[in-house]
Amino acid sequence: MFSNAMSSNVITLPFAPLLARPKLRRLLVLTAFLSFGAGAFVIAFLLRFDFHVPIEEWVTAATTLPLAVALRWLCYLMFAVDTRPIRSASPADFLPVLKAVTLSSILFALVVKVATPELHFPRSVLLIEWLLSVITVGGIYAVSLAWRENLGPARKATRRVLVLGSGPSLTAVLKEMQSSGRWNAVGVLVEDEQRRGEKLLGVTIDGGFDNLLHAARRTRADAVCLVTPGLGGGQLPVLIAECQRNNLEFICRQPRVAPQATPSTAADNSIELLLQREEVAIDMQAVKRMVSGRNVVVTGAGGSIGSELSRQLAALEPKSLYLVERSENNLFFINRELQLRYPKLNLHPLLVDITDYRVLSSELSAAQPDIVFHAAAHKHVGMMEARPQEAIRNNVLGTYNVALAASRAGAGRFINISTDKAVRPKSFMGLSKRLAETVIHEMNERFDTEYATVRFGNVAGSNGSVIPLFRQQIAQGGPVTVTDARARRFFMSIPEAVRLVLQAAVFSQQGGILVLDMGKPLEIYELAKMMISLSGYLPHVDIPIEFTHLGSGEKLTEELQDKGEDLHATGHNRILAIGPPKIEPVSSILHRVPRWQRLLDRGLISELMDEVFEVWPGLGSDAIKAVTPPQSRAANGLRVN
Repeated sequence: MFSNAMSSNVITLPFAPLLARPKLRRLLVLTAFLSFGAGAFVIAFLLRFDFHVPIEEWVTAATTLPLAVALRWLCYLMFAVDTRPIRSASPADFLPVLKAVTLSSILFALVVKVATPELHFPRSVLLIEWLLSVITVGGIYAVSLAWRENLGPARKATRRVLVLGSGPSLTAVLKEMQSSGRWNAVGVLVEDEQRRGEKLLGVTIDGGFDNLLHAARRTRADAVCLVTPGLGGGQLPVLIAECQRNNLEFICRQPRVAPQATPSTAADNSIELLLQREEVAIDMQAVKRMVSGRNVVVTGAGGSIGSELSRQLAALEPKSLYLVERSENNLFFINRELQLRYPKLNLHPLLVDITDYRVLSSELSAAQPDIVFHAAAHKHVGMMEARPQEAIRNNVLGTYNVALAASRAGAGRFINISTDKAVRPKSFMGLSKRLAETVIHEMNERFDTEYATVRFGNVAGSNGSVIPLFRQQIAQGGPVTVTDARARRFFMSIPEAVRLVLQAAVFSQQGGILVLDMGKPLEIYELAKMMISLSGYLPHVDIPIEFTHLGSGEKLTEELQDKGEDLHATGHNRILAIGPPKIEPVSSILHRVPRWQRLLDRGLISELMDEVFEVWPGLGSDAIKAVTPPQSRAANGLRVN
């Protein structure tokens, strides 16, 4: 639409299509440079003879000029000078030009002074011509670069920014800001306080990082730019926290690796920066005693939690490690990664669906596991709202299958991974995980295997979680979508969660549910703003934030403890234990599992869901029925009686 509107107001030159052809543009550049070289050749003779050139020297010049132009043309092609557009000149373009001019001048000198000495070609002309050619062609690139960066049409900077950093990264980011025309660097802070008053690319250094608040006020900065890398020793989170305390807008940037690159981020550290949590210390010796020399099984081994579990378990020298996964690609990648990192590890990838009990039981019987970590689960709330039967099939019946097969294979310990959404469930996914917790509790009372559940909240960066979604939206230029400004969630990094799961497994003899201390919940809106800033943008200025609404089955705030659940201390300050659940189903789930499997096999989904609502207390079923009325279930393909 824009091009059509413009075409009616712009006069098109008849030769414009020709100029648009890359090969023709390169030919024109080459012709222009050769013309400048020929001009330099003639001027060199004039300068050598003080503008009174004898006739015999003009004959020499006319005789050798075609040779000089031909050699210059070959060298320009050799160093691809014609492929370097003048309008996008950079310092990297100067060296090929210098090489081409120098080599052609050397070759010309060899011909006229060695091969044809009878010409008596003036030696000084050779030097003068080389110097003029370098100045002429190199000067064209220099003028283009200076015009584009400093002398071109003025672009008014829209944001005043105070820049913090050190080393080459700081200089590079300052150059990018000055050339962008969008950012106006009004001050610089560096680590060395003694540099106060110096100029860096024309910008005054206002002291050290401790002077952040004073410098921001003095310079009337609209934002603070934290340059990474260059802020080491934990300085970045400290400076971010100071910006937040003083309501200073901030962005994180690092030099672009290519002219067309998008603003770089502190992505590698973003999760730790977002969570700002201390490193979790665990009793590694106790964990290693539990794992070393034993057969260990991980279900869902290709998922976010399962893959990290597999990595950390592999480092603890198990006798064998079995990776159970139904996604072929996920299993392939985690298996290959562990093979490369631990070539001596006895590793067994098992492409198995946990809902297929016959195959699963056969594989576990052959594996003879000592410990099973059950991380396989459906976890997307929205998808499970649309297909609740799959939540029951995978999360309840699948958990039952793994737990039963593990016990019959002689496993001594079984660790079930659960979620905060299982507390007062409002979604089918949450309810299915709560029922899975109950299955594990009932099996712990009936079998010799030590069964326990570890319950925790969101892990930052897991597949399908809000952090990868926000990253994708930011990369696309926004908007970043937040369900509700009041929504809060628990977050923990994946490695941190897995370390605590391994530590909790040491306490699994106690049975029941082990709850990880997730710290304070984060506001999703603040999380979105933080991620935008860490990506080098200003929230609501560069990247908009839009509020949608809570989806079906979503809560404003998640919980880790249900009513009637009492927390007790364990051997670790970040792990708490819940005794036998006080909120239980109306009747046992274990004896219903075979019937639920038959209902699923026959496609009798509404009968299945009716039974699910029957066995769970009123709080859970009422909440779920409230968000999923019968007509909605029918619309999702559920048969309603």
